[in-house]
Amino acid sequence: METFSILLPSSGDSNTEVAVNDVRSMVIVGANGSGKSRLGHWIEYNQLDDKFVHRISAQRIAQMESEVWPMSYEEAESGFLYGNSSNKRKAKKDPKYGRWGDEPVTGMSWDFDSVLGFLYAEEERRNREYVEKVKTSKRGVKLPASSLDILRESWHELFPHRKIELLSNKFITTTIDGEEYSASEMSDGERIVFYLLGQCLLAPKNSVVVIDEPEIHIHRSLQTCLWDKIESLRDDCCFVYLTHDLNFAANRDTNSKIWLRSFDGESWFWEEVPCNEELNEDSILEIIGSRKPILFVEGEKNCYDHKIYQAIYSDYLVIPRGSCVKVIEATKALKSIPSLHHLEVRGLIDRDYRTEEELKSLKAHGIETIDVAEVENLLCVEGLIKYVAVSLELDPTEIFEKVKKFVFTEFQKELTSQVSKKVSFDIKFRLNIFNDTSKGVDDISKQLDSVFTSIDIDEIYQRYHRDFTLHIEANDYASVLKSFNRKSLSSRVSGVLGLANGKYPGLVLRYINSSRKDDIIQELKRHTPDL
Repeated sequence: METFSILLPSSGDSNTEVAVNDVRSMVIVGANGSGKSRLGHWIEYNQLDDKFVHRISAQRIAQMESEVWPMSYEEAESGFLYGNSSNKRKAKKDPKYGRWGDEPVTGMSWDFDSVLGFLYAEEERRNREYVEKVKTSKRGVKLPASSLDILRESWHELFPHRKIELLSNKFITTTIDGEEYSASEMSDGERIVFYLLGQCLLAPKNSVVVIDEPEIHIHRSLQTCLWDKIESLRDDCCFVYLTHDLNFAANRDTNSKIWLRSFDGESWFWEEVPCNEELNEDSILEIIGSRKPILFVEGEKNCYDHKIYQAIYSDYLVIPRGSCVKVIEATKALKSIPSLHHLEVRGLIDRDYRTEEELKSLKAHGIETIDVAEVENLLCVEGLIKYVAVSLELDPTEIFEKVKKFVFTEFQKELTSQVSKKVSFDIKFRLNIFNDTSKGVDDISKQLDSVFTSIDIDEIYQRYHRDFTLHIEANDYASVLKSFNRKSLSSRVSGVLGLANGKYPGLVLRYINSSRKDDIIQELKRHTPDL
């Protein structure tokens, strides 16, 4: 496949140009109002002289006539490429002479008839040329496929329950049941796919095809199939997609992606989408497309953790990354990308069994922790338990004391297990800080011996056992929630509140989505870091 050099206005200075080289296809993604359509117009009239640029407007009218009026091939081609302008040279250099009229960026594109006319004229020319070859040839001549043949076959692959036929000068759609109706009565999606196939198949050879909003009116399940098909059919062309759809941008397998940040009326501000092994491309696109600071959290999208953190940190783009390890990796990775240094990036993880030393180390990398062992423990804090009790018309003091007694009892039952896990985490952290810059056998052995010598398992175990026991003896509820790692804890207090088993967390989430939201968030914020 041939690669192209695409000229773009320099970021921040539209008076100079920069070439993006070795482009097979390019996606330019930006929010609404970032100047995508104007950039498409700039690309159309500012490329190298030997490359024709064919632009497909976002303002396309998918209105299809029932009949095609025959015209000469030359007239149809001129109408398709230049808007019926007789002066092709002027039309190519100045849009006011061509298909865009006086509104090259925002004007509506009424060129479906031009597509149909050119398809029909090309088919007619193919047929005439074939007849002449048959007359003069002593051997059989194979009928070459026309653009219309290819379009019909491709369209049928995308809509297997329909077929398009050209009868005389009319396009007819046929269902699998044999029902016929005018192609002009097709759905918006069917007409748009027909239109886009026609536009791209008829584009001049080796041209740059610019498509503004390639996803519009096309169901998401068809978008990738359609553009993969078009690119395979026109592998001589370079496709430049202008879109605001992050999903579309992430799913296009291109070797060049541009993030268009803004347009100030004179200049565009853009940057190439960076690559990073720790962050997939759709995450990076979501991040650079956000105007909010970034917060990576544990959990999956729309799960328990995500919904709580979205409510607490509404000023952030909250992105769940699964495990705490993934949160740490993503935060460090994003901070390491030079082109994204202007973004504020934070991470938030559960406290788990981490030591104060480890928490301090994570904080230095912008990774914060909540004041309880697990995010689920946030729902067991005193203020929230009492608030929910009042909402359920229960005595808040009595209910909290019952919850507190239940939590302490469960913590006491699991004391040996909780202490053991805390000790294991501590040892793992100490081993992870082994000095891996040591050189030579003697130096490595010395460093390793130093690490092992510093780990006194009996001392560590007794210290944590003493600390946990003191929490219980001191009746220190907050410290118990900070130390007790049991994800099911908030679900198991449901019965104390008079709720069915496991229903309490769901009740709190419903409150977060109701008029009680501010009260709930206020209680949760007391136990989460102020970012």
